[in-house]
Amino acid sequence: MTEMRTILHSDLNSFYASVEMMLDPSLRGKAVAICGSTEDRHGIVLAKSELAKKAGVKTGMVNWEASHKLRVHELCAHSIRRSSTQ
Repeated sequence: MTEMRTILHSDLNSFYASVEMMLDPSLRGKAVAICGSTEDRHGIVLAKSELAKKAGVKTGMVNWEASHKLRVHELCAHSIRRSSTQ
């Protein structure tokens, strides 16, 4: 008899944006994009809030392009490393 297996796919695209808003309540209600450091690697959007998504920010978009879509653009590469180790 063939055993059934369950596959769970979780979409965590806004995870890091949610973590950043939890750690910094002043970001709540704002369009937030979490980006990679241009010094360490590629400067691209890794995660975004729903408001940033509505503003046209896309995952993988380069930092400078995302900053033109948002009035305030937060670069939070340090938070990604901190969240990943917990």
